[in-house]
Formats: sequence, structure tokens, C-alpha cells
Amino acid sequence: MVIEAPTTAFSIISRITALFRDNQQACAGYLGQKFRNIEQGEKTITAYFLEQKAATDALADVGAPIASDALVWNTIKGLDEKYEDVDSLVPLLTLFPTLMQFRNMLLLQELKPSTARSSSPTAFYASSPTSGPHGSPVCSTPGKTTTRKSLLFLFLHHHDTIMHLLT
Repeated sequence: MVIEAPTTAFSIISRITALFRDNQQACAGYLGQKFRNIEQGEKTITAYFLEQKAATDALADVGAPIASDALVWNTIKGLDEKYEDVDSLVPLLTLFPTLMQFRNMLLLQELKPSTARSSSPTAFYASSPTSGPHGSPVCSTPGKTTTRKSLLFLFLHHHDTIMHLLT
């Protein structure tokens, strides 16, 4: 390539660029297929979004960027079954969420305790509101203790999220 007769810097750069761009279309096709087949499976929401991000970055590198809405739809399509209540709600929202808003919804859902019934019985008890200082246990399960402060935090955190979704 360089040894050919009348060689200019421009012709060398043009040929090198052509070498890298020859397979750009095929690469975009393969990467697009890989992107559309991403599924969450057993991954956490964070790991799932990192995989989505890596695929969209690779597509942008070969000249096939993915729009934000398409990324949200692709993320919904590949979610695990335990997020089906979120993925059925999101398309109904009048303002379609950005990727970061959708990610925050899913992270909140990931923190939510499982609704599956436990095979072992659980006993709850509550202390009177006037007993003990503010850090004293309010309710307890075997191996877990919940304080007034943590209950207040959970209430306020969910209240803000619900109010954000309603506005």
C-alpha cells in the first residue's frame, strides 16, 4: 500500500480509513442484533444497564447510534419477570421516562422486598410508641430489626417517588 508509485499522505490516510470502514456496516448489523437480544436474566439492574450501555456505545462507535427511547424500549423488552409490573406501567405514562428515570424506577423496584411467600412462618411484634429512645426497635422479625428512623426513611423515600410519578 505504501510502496506503490506516486504515494501521497492523503492517499495513505484514505486507504487506512477504508480498511477500518470496510466492515462497518456488517459490524453495525451484528452489534444491533446483539443489542436487541440482551436480557436481564439473573443480573442486577446495574449490571443489566451496564451491558445495555456497552452495546449502545459500540453501536455509536460504528456510526449506528441508538435513540434514548429505543434504549428504554429495549430495556423493557429484556427485563426479568419480577419487574413485569414496572414494564407494564411505563408505556402508559403520559411523559415517557428518560433512561435515567427508568433506571431509578427499576432500582427502587429491585430494593422492594419479594412478594413471594416464604415457606417458614414469620412473627412480627411492635413495641409501644412511648417505650425507649428514638433508636429503639419498632418491629422485628427473626434476624431483622426495624427502627422508627428506618421506617420514617422508607415512608419518605417512597412518598417522594410516588409523588414524582404522579406529577
